[in-house]
Amino acid sequence: MSFQDNLKKYREIAGYTQAKDFAEKIGVPYQTYMGYENRGREPKFDTLMKIAAALHVSIDELIGYTLNTPHDLKNAIDTFQQYGFTVQKDVKDYSGVTKEVVFQVTDSKYNNTISVFSPGDLIKIIDKATENKYYRQRKADLFHETIASELTNYFNHREWPKDETIAAIERMFQNKLINEEEKAALLQEIEKNKIHNNIDMFAAFCRLPGKAYDGE
Repeated sequence: MSFQDNLKKYREIAGYTQAKDFAEKIGVPYQTYMGYENRGREPKFDTLMKIAAALHVSIDELIGYTLNTPHDLKNAIDTFQQYGFTVQKDVKDYSGVTKEVVFQVTDSKYNNTISVFSPGDLIKIIDKATENKYYRQRKADLFHETIASELTNYFNHREWPKDETIAAIERMFQNKLINEEEKAALLQEIEKNKIHNNIDMFAAFCRLPGKAYDGE
């Protein structure tokens, strides 16, 4: 896909349904931005970096260049499966929306599923895990824990698109973890750009009256 196609695709995945809103997010005039998306104009490198950061993708992914070959992806999936994980592609995540690049990775030992949002992220999780000494020593049980730890780290720190954050809040409401007033308060936090990942969500939840975690 071209840069223009990728730009529109990742903008929509990130929850910016209106190009004007995203242009404001990155501090670029609307007409200038539309030149990037529709008229074949190319942004300067510093603008390209802002776009990639705002969409939570790499510049390589944005311009359509990647060193991650199908062989790399197959090796990563094979490694997950070898150490007790299952990987499913193109299934619905918790928000109920099928996303093109979603992989659901399930840890059979702990019956826990984490969504991984690109092939590159799936490969990076295994790459980081294989840097651990337990992989080099081929200690299977310990390497399982290493992969599980990298998955949890990815889950906690991955930047959330706005629509995914809203879906998480809605799920909390449906599960009766928060009431209508608390839901409104968390949605207001989104508008203030204070919720960016799972850790931010937990912190925002604890700021609600009566929800503070006391460690007990």
